[in-house]
Amino acid sequence: MIEHNAITRGGSLSKAAAFASGLGEDEAGLTRLGETLTPVLDLWQQPEWALLRDELLAFGGSGLTGGVAVNNIQLFNPVGSNVLVITELIQAVSAIAEDVQLLLNDAALLTDTNRAGSRDTRNHPTLGFNLGVRGQIRQEQTAALPGNAGLVYVQSAGRTEAEIRYEVPFVLAPGHGLVLRSLTVGGAIDANFSWRERRPLPRELRGI
Repeated sequence: MIEHNAITRGGSLSKAAAFASGLGEDEAGLTRLGETLTPVLDLWQQPEWALLRDELLAFGGSGLTGGVAVNNIQLFNPVGSNVLVITELIQAVSAIAEDVQLLLNDAALLTDTNRAGSRDTRNHPTLGFNLGVRGQIRQEQTAALPGNAGLVYVQSAGRTEAEIRYEVPFVLAPGHGLVLRSLTVGGAIDANFSWRERRPLPRELRGI
């Protein structure tokens, strides 16, 4: 049972509050401390609590260089996955000055690299690196992306290297992906993604 305002442990917290109030260590005057605190249980505060929320922490990346077309690397949530993919980090680095684009699209690139894995060893203690991960890291050398695509961001050339780094969430429903692409034909690009996965709540996939 969780009792409102009950503090049965945490003597150091009470002592700190007394000092902050200008009282000495043994002075009276600070009582009913629980009523001065806002009771908050933040289930999103600790990354390791994702397992308690039935969420999976995942990551993956790949690299492409050479070829006779534009190099593309994609984080893709496959059709029928029955999960939402929510990005936490998106990064692409090219060793040369070139345009690097970030695009949303609704079709899978040609090749699944099998380079997506869980960030939580509790998901794969003995049974495999990518156990339970639905998101895919895919790649393809092509100037024309499959399906529909919309440009989100471009890092223009002009420096000795180009980099995209996003720490904002994108929510990928099944059948949707994020593509990082080097616009220089045969240009080298390394891409990394960090994300979490969870099953959608009722009505979260309206219109999909």
